[in-house]
Amino acid sequence: MKINSLINQLEQRLKTMRLYSNEDEDSRPEFEVKRYADHLKRDDNCLGYSPIIGKKSYHASDMCLLGPGAQKELGVEWNLPLPQDYLAFCSKFDDYLFAGGAFFVLETAAEVKESVLDARNAVDFDPSSKHRLFNFSHVKGMPGYFAFRWSKDYRKMDVVFAWDYGDVCVPDLLGEPGDRFSSDPDFTSWLARMIETESTPLFPGGQWPMADGGWYEDDYPYFKRLT
Repeated sequence: MKINSLINQLEQRLKTMRLYSNEDEDSRPEFEVKRYADHLKRDDNCLGYSPIIGKKSYHASDMCLLGPGAQKELGVEWNLPLPQDYLAFCSKFDDYLFAGGAFFVLETAAEVKESVLDARNAVDFDPSSKHRLFNFSHVKGMPGYFAFRWSKDYRKMDVVFAWDYGDVCVPDLLGEPGDRFSSDPDFTSWLARMIETESTPLFPGGQWPMADGGWYEDDYPYFKRLT
């Protein structure tokens, strides 16, 4: 599926209030989501409707800040060949809150930069080393994120997923495209999967890779779409 078609679908999600349910009332990220939605609503460039979250359900559309964003400039600063489909997305949206079975945000350039640098600093990563990760999306209220990852020669790129309880660090993710941390071959494939599945599960197969070679059980409190 082409990126323009997916962007058209996102534009419809911004206009459509949907109903989701969840019987599990524990460990839900509604506080972080509501706070982020309120942050977006303060901007004149915001589209979408704030979520109405109850004990066992929520009613919401996606939300966004209209672009263009500065992600392309950040890629130039770090000498990263950001994919054209992602740049097309960023030319339309600067910040995007996806409200589906899970809540995640496709972040602004400033948020991406903070996330990447924080992850590197957490393990005393050499600040002079070249960037090979670009954390473009975070799960709200949870320690999960998606990132573009380039091979050592920058000829290949994929999308990796990390559910970081403190053991999955930058060096663990710096393998070659297609390894166990790889969730999707490219941005378009990732976005199509998120839309088609309502982001359920976040990682294909329903388990998350650990740094020691094992797998976490997927315990995210997913919501099921009703209407």
